[in-house]
Amino acid sequence: MSRFLTRCVIRRLALATAILVTLVAAAAATAAPGSGNGAKLSETKVRWAGVGGTYETILFVAQYQGWFKKEGITIERVAATGGTAIAAALASRSIDVTSLGIQELALADERKLGIVGLTNTAKGPTEFGVISEAWAQKAGITANSSFEAKIKALRGAKVGLGAPGSTTTTVALLTFRNYGLEPGKDVTTVNLGSGPAQVSAFKQGQIDAFFWIPPLTHTSGGILADFRDAPMWNGVNWSGWVTTSDFLRDHPDTVEAFLRAMIKAWNYTLKFPDAASQIAARALPQLAVDPVAFKAAFDADYKSWTAGMRFTQKGYLKALSIASNNTGKAVQSTIATATNAGPTEKAASQVGISIGPWKPDAAKKK
Repeated sequence: MSRFLTRCVIRRLALATAILVTLVAAAAATAAPGSGNGAKLSETKVRWAGVGGTYETILFVAQYQGWFKKEGITIERVAATGGTAIAAALASRSIDVTSLGIQELALADERKLGIVGLTNTAKGPTEFGVISEAWAQKAGITANSSFEAKIKALRGAKVGLGAPGSTTTTVALLTFRNYGLEPGKDVTTVNLGSGPAQVSAFKQGQIDAFFWIPPLTHTSGGILADFRDAPMWNGVNWSGWVTTSDFLRDHPDTVEAFLRAMIKAWNYTLKFPDAASQIAARALPQLAVDPVAFKAAFDADYKSWTAGMRFTQKGYLKALSIASNNTGKAVQSTIATATNAGPTEKAASQVGISIGPWKPDAAKKK
């Protein structure tokens, strides 16, 4: 009898232990979101602002592939009209992490707005000029003409630009002057602000050309002028992922978790560009109505991502020159004061992906 009781007790204890193990495992599975290593993140929501261009593909890929969810992060994406608006949102702490032009990062650094550069994802300007077919024919240029010829052909034209002080506007004005065109004298410029406003004016014949980012530049019709064909902008640190000093200080674990997901998405995007392009098209359906033009826009951004995520001294100085021309005086900023590569380097090490110039074998593991 005692043996029977002992066996019963043993079986019950084993059953209770099994149930306890199952409950603990279930609790762990349903616990608060973690940082990939089981620890709870100090902040699980990350606010991001974007203008709806193919440059946001990496974010869309991270979302679609579930890497944010795996890290325990929820992305709250808000629409913005341009880089100037995004910089203002960061300065006011309305958003936490985003992609921003490096010249705007330099301006924020000088003004001590507490904005920190984490990466430099785009090397070379992902900007395009779009010249109407009518003006191109009148000026004697074609799609195969050089960048210099296309810009010089805008003498006497009415050209749409972004907001005053924006990267798009500043780069356009500097480029005009570099090719001997004085804005306001040789070229009439109109600050229309957003890309959609420029496309609308362009299609109505109110302007002869405009400058913006893909895919709107590629889906609006006209002759394209690729700013990366301009030697003056070769290798410029164009844009990157940035955060605020407050968010990085208070939530370093969340920043690293965000970067882990984004670095995986960056590597995936470069390894599987067709799949990534399709994800971006699903995220931007109104801009992807012309698949051929959309893919061409994606390819333009793709090239800018292959140079890696690290800031370069020469490229930063070029971005600084844009900022200085924006204000009309030398902007006081350096890589050391404007950036902090530590979180990105750490996140890259954690996922085993090199953030240098991308190569097909950049991922050591998935």
